Amino acid sequence: MQMFETDNEIALSQHAGIRIHGGASRALDRKSLRFYARSDYGENRFRHELFGEEERDIFNRFILRNSGQDWNRTLFRDAMMQSLVEDLNMETQLSRPAKLYMNGENWGVFNIRERYDHHYFRFAHDINQEDLDLLENNAEVVEGTDREYRQLVHTMASLDLNDPEAINHLDGEIDLDNFLDYHISQIYFDNIDWPNNNVNIWRERPNGQWRWAMFDTDFGFALPTTESSSMHNAMDHATNQSVGWSTFMLRKVLESEDMQTEFINRFAHYLNTRFEEEHVVQRIDDMQAEIAPEIPGHIEKWNEPESIEEWEYQVEILREFAMERPAYNRAHIANHFDLDGTSELTIDNIETSNWSIATQDASSLQEGWSGEYFTNTPIAFDFDDDQIEAVSTNDDVASINDDLSVELHNPGEASVTFRSGDQEVLTVTFNTRHFNQEEHFIEVDSNGELPQSEGVEHWVSSNDRHITVHEDETYTSNQLGTATLFGLNEMNDIVEIHHTHVVDIAEPGSTILADQEEVIDYIGGWSTGESSGGHLSRHAREVNASAEFTFTGTGFRWFGIPDEAHGRQTSI
Repeated sequence: MQMFETDNEIALSQHAGIRIHGGASRALDRKSLRFYARSDYGENRFRHELFGEEERDIFNRFILRNSGQDWNRTLFRDAMMQSLVEDLNMETQLSRPAKLYMNGENWGVFNIRERYDHHYFRFAHDINQEDLDLLENNAEVVEGTDREYRQLVHTMASLDLNDPEAINHLDGEIDLDNFLDYHISQIYFDNIDWPNNNVNIWRERPNGQWRWAMFDTDFGFALPTTESSSMHNAMDHATNQSVGWSTFMLRKVLESEDMQTEFINRFAHYLNTRFEEEHVVQRIDDMQAEIAPEIPGHIEKWNEPESIEEWEYQVEILREFAMERPAYNRAHIANHFDLDGTSELTIDNIETSNWSIATQDASSLQEGWSGEYFTNTPIAFDFDDDQIEAVSTNDDVASINDDLSVELHNPGEASVTFRSGDQEVLTVTFNTRHFNQEEHFIEVDSNGELPQSEGVEHWVSSNDRHITVHEDETYTSNQLGTATLFGLNEMNDIVEIHHTHVVDIAEPGSTILADQEEVIDYIGGWSTGESSGGHLSRHAREVNASAEFTFTGTGFRWFGIPDEAHGRQTSI
């Protein structure tokens, strides 16, 4: 194996082991490859700065990745997403594009990537293999043991996270800063092959905090043929009770009012900064430009994508997602947490370089900068000065709390000035607007007219599979599930949010069977079996497990098994 740097100098030249890497992508002609350095082959390490001079220069393994589910589209989707968050408090896989020659033949564009294993954690964090717990998905063991993690999950179920002692205990077990960054990133990406898959969790024994590691986000950023889109409600996806273990921790953490506030404000700040539309588009442009000269040869070898024009179209899908996603993220968050709306904050005057907003460093923000934050949520402002006082020009719009946090209320405009004695430190203006939010239930296979709301120029659906919006301002409900209908004004700003459930309305006397999962929402630990009539049956041993369904009427009859082994069910 030889590796050439961009100056055509040989960077590595050694014997190495090679293995096919990946899951479903193993079936492709252009496979991902995993490279091993071992003493049996000669050198027991790859000694080179694979990812640039600022990164480490010793590796035991690395991957040449074919871009996974993006293998025939942009060729850099996952690498781009992870690069947006590589400076956050979590593991991300560094990436570098490479051109592969196999026995002298051009095999096209790949990505050099890191691989999470005990070698990675030894070199990156100085953790010995015997001190590493590394789990994937539902606590499946890769290294170490799952014992402490499963005990943590069991303990969390009974914690009241609004009790300071409980949240302090949890903070000792979980790196909550890492936890929030990880989940916010996945929700922004709209990675729909998560959280029930592609989960990596690790810690250093005996007392290290559990941390989440980012990998394999290919199903995000509106990957074609999937449900991922700029409008898709990944906030609901990540907190869906019916999928049990995979969303339990986020749902539980968000029961804490303090953690909920931190989540909302941090998400808002990231949408204004690292996920800001033009910033993300620039990252896409840069990564496209880096591999563009190699794309003609790649297409000639593989015919995937089928043309330069198709490749450019696939990259444009990323740009469209980047430009549209923040607005829909804000609408999803407002709807999920029952917030009235958002407020545009603009910096009018700044006389300090050491301050933070929403617990995030704001020292790089300049006069004229603006970003959107949420109503009904205290926004922390912190300064390197304990003599700061604040005043608002309109308390009905923006009020000041005792800790100098600002809480946004009614539509309108207000300026907030922070002073230290006679010295003005910071002045910001808030311009607040509310969304009109409603929840609806409509019958499957029905048609209807969309609301004629003031200020709404047109409607869009977050999921055409469930509800299709037509040009004549009517809709068709196609299949059971949930979609959000957004009303947009002439500027394409979201002004209405209608969270809409497509349901099947049963006739009186109808029977709902346990296998009708599109009707019944199973929450908690449920197992499956077969009833005497040949139908699927469900049973639960978990306290507080529930099965929810919606009906119109005065009551229903529940058929269970009335014996001591099965216990009793409670209907609410």
